[in-house]
Amino acid sequence: MYRKLFVLLLPCALSGAAAFASPANDLVNEAISKIQGGNLKEANVLLDKALVKEPNNVDALNDKAGLLQMMGDSKGALKIFDKLLVLSPKNATFWFNRGKINSGLKDPKKAIDDYNHAIKLNPKFAMAFSNRGNDKSVTGDTAGAIADLKEAEKVDPKFPESYNNLGMIYFDQKKFDEAMRQFDEAVKLDPGYGRCLVNRGRLKLALKQKDKAVADFKLAQTAFNKQGDDLGPDFIQKELKRANVQ
Repeated sequence: MYRKLFVLLLPCALSGAAAFASPANDLVNEAISKIQGGNLKEANVLLDKALVKEPNNVDALNDKAGLLQMMGDSKGALKIFDKLLVLSPKNATFWFNRGKINSGLKDPKKAIDDYNHAIKLNPKFAMAFSNRGNDKSVTGDTAGAIADLKEAEKVDPKFPESYNNLGMIYFDQKKFDEAMRQFDEAVKLDPGYGRCLVNRGRLKLALKQKDKAVADFKLAQTAFNKQGDDLGPDFIQKELKRANVQ
């Protein structure tokens, strides 16, 4: 099959503003502002200072792990989450975040185990269901993946990634009508969802709808450009060539 479908990969969820004032939490809050402004190196220094003051500050540890992931040090982030889950084993977000890192490290079985813990602690955790579905698909458990993604849609009908990811599975199964319904719903919820626009465009190429596919690819280019990503000037031609469409 010619296509490589895009899968959503978000960084770890940051803690947000610390709940109470302390020297460490003041540094954590300042670090979050730096991260939001794109100043990752300054944020890293601030979080290190916070952890010198309070080595077991869970907000600082969570944000340090998320920052390491953003900077490409997933293994370093994983070590921090191992510590976090000893300190705070009933925090569903920490289990979810470690699951995302294990998934990114191509260890879907460990990721699924982490998502299992997250869902047990928070049965309404739509992103955990969605991500677990992705990793089940990787392991070949297509039925389990579909069940999880449908549950994610049920728990949070406004979470577009679940529709995109389920659409990808139906696309691979050549259930094109069902795939299109999923992609359409995802784009309806988020018209700037570039990854889904690419996937829907590829589906339209498979259905010999060249003009409609090109329209989706153009929308995807615009969406990615707004996010600071550039698919390249020859992106559309590459997609047409890959699909053997002139």
